[in-house]
Amino acid sequence: MPEGVGEPEDAWDEREPWRLRDHVGVISGMVLGLIALAVLSLIAAAGDPGAFGILVVVMIGIALIFFGGQLHKSRSR
Repeated sequence: MPEGVGEPEDAWDEREPWRLRDHVGVISGMVLGLIALAVLSLIAAAGDPGAFGILVVVMIGIALIFFGGQLHKSRSR
């Protein structure tokens, strides 16, 4: 058999290179979200009970998204 025939192809060969402009929305959303979370944390640390309640809801939401993704990953195997 000729060399390379019947061998699995490398998946990286078909992918395009990573470019910042393709992911600028995700990156800016993460940065702005972290800034908002930091400001909310400072307000909660200053003693505002409303900000603390919002932080609790945000943390529970993040945990649900994370663990839901883990469950979805384990079912697709």
